[in-house]
Amino acid sequence: MTMLETAPDLSAQSEPNSRQIPPYQVLFIGPYGFSGSTLVDLALAQAPEACTTGEIFQLGRWLREDNLCTCRQRVSACSFWPPLLAGATLEEASRLYGPPAILDPRDDFRSTALPDTAPWRRYSEAHWALFDRIAEETGARLIIDSSKHLWRLRALALLRPRRLQDLLLVRNPAVVARSAQVSKARPAQEGAAATPAVPYPKTLLKWILTNRATARFVARAGIDHRYLAYERFAAAPEAELPPVAQWLGLSYDAAMARPATAGHHNIAGSRWRMEKDFAEITPSAD
Repeated sequence: MTMLETAPDLSAQSEPNSRQIPPYQVLFIGPYGFSGSTLVDLALAQAPEACTTGEIFQLGRWLREDNLCTCRQRVSACSFWPPLLAGATLEEASRLYGPPAILDPRDDFRSTALPDTAPWRRYSEAHWALFDRIAEETGARLIIDSSKHLWRLRALALLRPRRLQDLLLVRNPAVVARSAQVSKARPAQEGAAATPAVPYPKTLLKWILTNRATARFVARAGIDHRYLAYERFAAAPEAELPPVAQWLGLSYDAAMARPATAGHHNIAGSRWRMEKDFAEITPSAD
């Protein structure tokens, strides 16, 4: 039996009795980039019961560099993030929320539970405490984490696997690999920041390994999960989104088919969120 299967759900123990934290779930969107996760994230975040955090695995970096939030303010001036840092400075919080130094890039290809070591436990505890504060401040019943990386899903599952739901967003791997070949601007970051151009064969191999490992992990860990084919979603969002919303306990809203960026504070993600007030759901969106 794996450590994950025997690990207790510490959600109750880690919440002080004096705090009234509403019950909530975390939707993890993965397992690979260039698959339309920012679009799906913001579409679901149109529901009043939901709050998006975006690619929150990058929060440490965003705090350290004081990059732009989706509200188009620097995170230090954003109305959402600073009050959630529990009094920590940006520098202190950047260390707290950054990935552990023991992170191995191959952790995205491993379907087993993470070892319950002190660095991973500190990371998981810090991010669950942050989710608690988000739920407390916003009243959200669903917090969306579109970090994609399997290592992060495995880290969150160390402590509260029953609080997790995983949406496995799958896009044609040839389209994903072609998109990854092209370097794209990162307008939320300073200077001429851009995504690296990744060779087509490398992306295909990583796509296969990551998708396979994620499917095995969620099945082995007993995490509630559902698949969504990007091409079907993009062709008919009005048909594909209602069953996903129902699975998540969200109210379906027609606004999900043309998601607004205003009022959201997701970290990182596709560049269009910094340039458009509304997103168009199309087969070619990235």
